[in-house]
Amino acid sequence: MDLSTSSDVDKIRKKIIKKCNVPLGAVSLYQAAIEAGEIKKITKDLYLEVFEKQARDGINFATVHAGVTRKSFPLIEKRVMKCVSRGGSFLLEWMKHHNKENFLYEHFDEIVEIAKKYDVTLSLGDKLRPRCLADAMDKAQIQELKNLGKLSDRAKKGFR
Repeated sequence: MDLSTSSDVDKIRKKIIKKCNVPLGAVSLYQAAIEAGEIKKITKDLYLEVFEKQARDGINFATVHAGVTRKSFPLIEKRVMKCVSRGGSFLLEWMKHHNKENFLYEHFDEIVEIAKKYDVTLSLGDKLRPRCLADAMDKAQIQELKNLGKLSDRAKKGFR
């Protein structure tokens, strides 16, 4: 998994892909944050541009933080450890600042189209996974898992 966060992510990724003989993944949101300059300035278009660039370069899979939504906010407030995912925290900050829904959730079908075009597997990891027992299988985690199930079904239909 390429989790590079330096200023020349494209160059690093291309070198890794050239040397790598196993499937390689990336987190497009991390690079979009670098290119935007800060989390609040990420746009859907920038994200899709980064995701497609990474796919075109030859990544095999990508983590997409689409399962956490605005409905999560009141549920997260009740948690001991709000969000343990870096990408999930990015999106929670973005949604709170813009008072809008997660653009990855809203435009998931466009992500699927790019993934299909370049044969990239989508990793829909849970961003509200528990970091302590008090949060295990709480309402926030269950809600996100349900969202991920629905997104997974949509992705499967999009790949057919």
